[in-house]
Amino acid sequence: MFFLLTVFLFCVSGCDLAEPDPLPPRGDEAIIEKAREHIQAERDDDESDDCKVKKTFYKDADGDGFGDPKSSSKACKAPPGYVDNAEDCYDKNPDVHPKQKSYFHVHRGDGSFDYDCDGKEKRRIMDRAFCRLKEDESGCFYASGWNQSKIPQCGEAGNWKWHECSEIHHIVTPQASNDDTGEGTSGGSSTTNGDSTGDGAEPAKKKRPAISRQKPAKKTEQEEDDGKPRTLPTNVKYRCRGNELPWKKMQLCR
Repeated sequence: MFFLLTVFLFCVSGCDLAEPDPLPPRGDEAIIEKAREHIQAERDDDESDDCKVKKTFYKDADGDGFGDPKSSSKACKAPPGYVDNAEDCYDKNPDVHPKQKSYFHVHRGDGSFDYDCDGKEKRRIMDRAFCRLKEDESGCFYASGWNQSKIPQCGEAGNWKWHECSEIHHIVTPQASNDDTGEGTSGGSSTTNGDSTGDGAEPAKKKRPAISRQKPAKKTEQEEDDGKPRTLPTNVKYRCRGNELPWKKMQLCR
């Protein structure tokens, strides 16, 4: 009993009651010393001037580089899986982030189609199918689009119809002119006072046959002087065309 009391009094006066070293007291001294320096460096980093005010970091569960504003942590530097922004509006889908430019036909996971985090669901296709001739018939105004009264909502299928403007070419054939044809007269001799000839009278002069003024027909491709084929002139007309039966198309959104 006296011995135990003596040991207790000795420890109270001389034993070091500080926090025990987290490393074991035996082993390779070089490794132990290096580990001790690493631990001390981390403590010094936490107690440095840069860390007097810790920053807020946000969890990035889907790994798209944008953090969830509902899940945050304060630290001197970003912990693993955290980023320094809170711009993600749905942190369970890597396609959902403010820089998204694509459109999608299925919702992001919670029923919403807001893939670019702007608070709205923008439908990609709002055109309706139509086709009509221009007033001067020089072409068409046309567009492919929805062939129904109501434009489909995000992820819904609707009747889609394509249109195009077709050109119809009519060949212009040359036609002979009918003017100045001229008819020739018979080649009989003229008479004077009913006589064909007479004493001292000159014989009647014969008239030349009339010359036809009909324009020659244009040469065909084989009759061209240079031997090269020539494209015949054409008249162009336009006609609206569309597919016979409309087909289903899915509305895309973001």
